[in-house]
Amino acid sequence: MARAILAVTLALVLLAVSGSYGQQPANVYRLGFLEVAAPPASDRTPQNCPAKGDSYWQALVEGLRERGYVQGRNLVIECRYTEGQEERALTLAAELVNLNVDLLVAVSTRSVRAAKRATTTIPIVMVGVINPAGRGLVDSLARPGGNITGLSDDAGMGIFGKRLQLLKEAIPQASRVAVLTYDPQGERAFLPAVEAAASALHMTLQVHLIRQPEELESAFATMTK
Repeated sequence: MARAILAVTLALVLLAVSGSYGQQPANVYRLGFLEVAAPPASDRTPQNCPAKGDSYWQALVEGLRERGYVQGRNLVIECRYTEGQEERALTLAAELVNLNVDLLVAVSTRSVRAAKRATTTIPIVMVGVINPAGRGLVDSLARPGGNITGLSDDAGMGIFGKRLQLLKEAIPQASRVAVLTYDPQGERAFLPAVEAAASALHMTLQVHLIRQPEELESAFATMTK
Protein backbone atom coordinates (compact mmCIF):
# COMPACT_ATOMS: atom_id res chain seq x y z
CA MET A 1 0.00 0.00 0.00
CA ALA A 2 2.81 2.43 0.93
CA ARG A 3 4.58 1.82 -2.38
CA ALA A 4 1.34 2.35 -4.28
CA ILE A 5 0.86 5.70 -2.52
CA LEU A 6 4.50 6.50 -3.25
CA ALA A 7 3.96 5.69 -6.94
CA VAL A 8 1.07 8.15 -7.09
CA THR A 9 3.20 10.80 -5.36
CA LEU A 10 6.08 10.25 -7.79
CA ALA A 11 3.77 10.37 -10.78
CA LEU A 12 2.24 13.65 -9.60
CA VAL A 13 5.67 15.20 -9.06
CA LEU A 14 6.86 14.02 -12.48
CA LEU A 15 3.73 15.50 -14.02
CA ALA A 16 4.44 18.77 -12.26
CA VAL A 17 8.01 18.70 -13.58
CA SER A 18 6.90 17.96 -17.13
CA GLY A 19 3.83 20.17 -17.09
CA SER A 20 2.04 17.47 -19.13
CA TYR A 21 -1.24 17.25 -17.20
CA GLY A 22 -3.92 15.35 -19.10
CA GLN A 23 -1.56 13.66 -21.54
CA GLN A 24 0.97 10.84 -21.61
CA PRO A 25 4.57 11.88 -20.87
CA ALA A 26 6.57 12.19 -24.10
CA ASN A 27 10.07 12.83 -22.73
CA VAL A 28 12.42 10.41 -21.01
CA TYR A 29 12.59 11.14 -17.30
CA ARG A 30 15.36 10.15 -14.91
CA LEU A 31 14.43 9.21 -11.35
CA GLY A 32 17.10 9.02 -8.64
CA PHE A 33 16.54 6.56 -5.80
CA LEU A 34 18.67 6.85 -2.63
CA GLU A 35 18.19 4.10 -0.05
CA VAL A 36 20.02 2.44 2.81
CA ALA A 37 19.82 -1.31 2.16
CA ALA A 38 20.76 -2.70 -1.25
CA PRO A 39 18.95 -5.72 -2.74
CA PRO A 40 20.90 -8.87 -3.73
CA ALA A 41 23.09 -8.32 -6.78
CA SER A 42 21.06 -10.93 -8.68
CA ASP A 43 17.97 -8.74 -8.32
CA ARG A 44 19.51 -5.59 -9.82
CA THR A 45 19.45 -4.07 -13.27
CA PRO A 46 22.55 -2.48 -14.83
CA GLN A 47 21.47 0.75 -13.14
CA ASN A 48 21.79 -1.08 -9.82
CA CYS A 49 18.03 -1.00 -9.29
CA PRO A 50 15.88 -3.98 -8.27
CA ALA A 51 14.47 -5.93 -11.20
CA LYS A 52 12.70 -8.82 -9.50
CA GLY A 53 11.93 -10.48 -6.22
CA ASP A 54 10.92 -7.34 -4.33
CA SER A 55 7.13 -7.07 -4.15
CA TYR A 56 7.31 -3.52 -2.79
CA TRP A 57 9.56 -2.39 -5.62
CA GLN A 58 7.34 -4.09 -8.18
CA ALA A 59 4.30 -2.28 -6.76
CA LEU A 60 6.17 1.01 -7.17
CA VAL A 61 7.18 0.25 -10.75
CA GLU A 62 3.70 -0.97 -11.64
CA GLY A 63 2.12 2.13 -10.11
CA LEU A 64 4.34 4.34 -12.25
CA ARG A 65 3.56 2.22 -15.31
CA GLU A 66 -0.17 2.68 -14.77
CA ARG A 67 0.40 6.41 -14.90
CA GLY A 68 2.38 6.31 -18.12
CA TYR A 69 5.96 6.08 -16.83
CA VAL A 70 7.65 2.90 -18.07
CA GLN A 71 11.26 1.84 -17.55
CA GLY A 72 13.06 1.42 -20.86
CA ARG A 73 10.61 3.68 -22.66
CA ASN A 74 10.25 7.05 -21.00
CA LEU A 75 11.68 6.39 -17.54
CA VAL A 76 15.18 5.63 -16.26
CA ILE A 77 15.66 4.84 -12.57
CA GLU A 78 19.11 5.31 -11.04
CA CYS A 79 19.59 3.68 -7.63
CA ARG A 80 22.28 4.30 -5.05
CA TYR A 81 22.62 2.59 -1.65
CA THR A 82 24.59 3.62 1.42
CA GLU A 83 24.71 -0.07 2.48
CA GLY A 84 24.97 0.74 6.16
CA GLN A 85 27.60 3.46 5.69
CA GLU A 86 25.62 6.57 6.54
CA GLU A 87 28.51 8.89 5.73
CA ARG A 88 28.11 7.92 2.06
CA ALA A 89 24.64 9.47 1.81
CA LEU A 90 25.79 12.96 0.85
CA THR A 91 28.28 11.66 -1.75
CA LEU A 92 25.66 9.42 -3.35
CA ALA A 93 23.01 12.17 -3.29
CA ALA A 94 25.45 14.50 -5.08
CA GLU A 95 26.18 11.74 -7.60
CA LEU A 96 22.49 11.45 -8.44
CA VAL A 97 22.17 15.23 -8.73
CA ASN A 98 25.10 15.25 -11.15
CA LEU A 99 23.20 12.75 -13.31
CA ASN A 100 20.60 15.50 -13.81
CA VAL A 101 17.74 13.44 -12.39
CA ASP A 102 14.29 15.01 -12.65
CA LEU A 103 13.24 13.70 -9.24
CA LEU A 104 14.98 12.30 -6.17
CA VAL A 105 13.42 9.64 -3.92
CA ALA A 106 15.19 9.51 -0.56
CA VAL A 107 14.47 6.70 1.90
CA SER A 108 15.30 7.40 5.58
CA THR A 109 16.02 10.63 7.43
CA ARG A 110 19.73 10.53 6.63
CA SER A 111 19.06 10.14 2.92
CA VAL A 112 16.53 12.99 2.87
CA ARG A 113 18.92 15.29 4.74
CA ALA A 114 21.69 14.42 2.29
CA ALA A 115 19.42 15.03 -0.71
CA LYS A 116 18.33 18.36 0.76
CA ARG A 117 21.96 19.44 1.07
CA ALA A 118 22.76 18.24 -2.44
CA THR A 119 20.03 20.23 -4.22
CA THR A 120 17.54 23.00 -3.61
CA THR A 121 15.93 22.77 -7.05
CA ILE A 122 15.32 19.08 -7.86
CA PRO A 123 12.07 17.81 -6.27
CA ILE A 124 12.70 15.36 -3.42
CA VAL A 125 10.16 12.75 -2.32
CA MET A 126 10.86 11.46 1.19
CA VAL A 127 10.01 7.95 2.38
CA GLY A 128 10.40 6.22 5.75
CA VAL A 129 10.95 9.42 7.74
CA ILE A 130 9.76 9.97 11.31
CA ASN A 131 8.77 13.48 12.41
CA PRO A 132 10.16 15.33 9.35
CA ALA A 133 9.01 18.73 10.64
CA GLY A 134 10.59 18.19 14.04
CA ARG A 135 13.85 17.14 12.41
CA GLY A 136 13.99 20.22 10.24
CA LEU A 137 13.47 18.48 6.91
CA VAL A 138 10.26 20.38 6.10
CA ASP A 139 8.54 23.45 7.50
CA SER A 140 5.39 21.50 8.39
CA LEU A 141 3.41 18.48 7.20
CA ALA A 142 0.63 20.67 5.82
CA ARG A 143 3.03 23.02 4.00
CA PRO A 144 6.43 21.34 3.60
CA GLY A 145 7.95 24.26 1.70
CA GLY A 146 11.16 24.11 -0.30
CA ASN A 147 11.62 21.18 -2.69
CA ILE A 148 10.62 18.28 -0.38
CA THR A 149 7.33 16.39 -0.21
CA GLY A 150 6.36 12.74 0.30
CA LEU A 151 5.43 10.29 3.02
CA SER A 152 6.03 10.33 6.76
CA ASP A 153 5.99 7.25 8.99
CA ASP A 154 5.07 9.46 11.93
CA ALA A 155 3.38 12.82 12.14
CA GLY A 156 5.43 13.75 15.20
CA MET A 157 4.89 13.38 18.93
CA GLY A 158 1.40 14.86 18.73
CA ILE A 159 0.20 11.69 17.01
CA PHE A 160 0.38 9.82 20.33
CA GLY A 161 -2.26 12.09 21.82
CA LYS A 162 -4.41 11.70 18.70
CA ARG A 163 -4.33 7.93 19.11
CA LEU A 164 -5.65 8.27 22.64
CA GLN A 165 -8.45 10.51 21.37
CA LEU A 166 -9.40 7.90 18.77
CA LEU A 167 -9.48 5.22 21.47
CA LYS A 168 -11.82 7.35 23.57
CA GLU A 169 -14.12 7.90 20.58
CA ALA A 170 -14.22 4.16 19.90
CA ILE A 171 -14.74 3.23 23.58
CA PRO A 172 -16.38 6.23 25.30
CA GLN A 173 -16.63 4.42 28.64
CA ALA A 174 -12.86 3.85 28.82
CA SER A 175 -11.42 5.61 31.88
CA ARG A 176 -8.06 3.88 32.30
CA VAL A 177 -5.50 3.18 29.62
CA ALA A 178 -2.09 1.50 29.63
CA VAL A 179 0.65 2.52 27.22
CA LEU A 180 3.27 -0.10 26.41
CA THR A 181 6.27 1.07 24.40
CA TYR A 182 9.79 -0.07 23.60
CA ASP A 183 12.01 2.76 24.77
CA PRO A 184 15.56 1.47 25.35
CA GLN A 185 16.99 4.95 25.88
CA GLY A 186 14.30 6.01 28.33
CA GLU A 187 13.77 9.25 26.40
CA ARG A 188 10.00 9.45 27.05
CA ALA A 189 9.73 12.00 24.22
CA PHE A 190 6.13 11.00 23.49
CA LEU A 191 4.94 11.23 27.09
CA PRO A 192 3.90 14.94 27.31
CA ALA A 193 1.50 14.57 24.35
CA VAL A 194 -0.07 11.43 25.84
CA GLU A 195 -0.37 12.93 29.31
CA ALA A 196 -2.00 16.09 27.95
CA ALA A 197 -4.52 14.04 25.96
CA ALA A 198 -5.28 11.76 28.93
CA SER A 199 -5.88 14.78 31.19
CA ALA A 200 -8.19 16.43 28.66
CA LEU A 201 -10.13 13.18 28.24
CA HIS A 202 -10.29 12.55 32.03
CA MET A 203 -8.48 9.23 31.67
CA THR A 204 -6.04 7.62 34.06
CA LEU A 205 -2.76 6.84 32.31
CA GLN A 206 -0.43 3.94 33.06
CA VAL A 207 2.87 4.00 31.14
CA HIS A 208 5.22 1.03 30.76
CA LEU A 209 8.61 1.70 29.15
CA ILE A 210 10.19 -1.56 28.03
CA ARG A 211 13.95 -1.71 27.67
CA GLN A 212 14.42 -5.49 27.65
CA PRO A 213 12.11 -8.31 26.41
CA GLU A 214 12.05 -9.90 29.86
CA GLU A 215 10.25 -6.83 31.20
CA LEU A 216 7.13 -7.57 29.14
CA GLU A 217 5.70 -10.18 31.51
CA SER A 218 5.78 -7.93 34.56
CA ALA A 219 4.33 -5.03 32.53
CA PHE A 220 1.35 -7.09 31.42
CA ALA A 221 0.87 -8.37 34.96
CA THR A 222 0.73 -4.81 36.28
CA MET A 223 -1.80 -3.81 33.62
CA THR A 224 -4.26 -6.49 34.66
CA LYS A 225 -4.25 -5.65 38.38
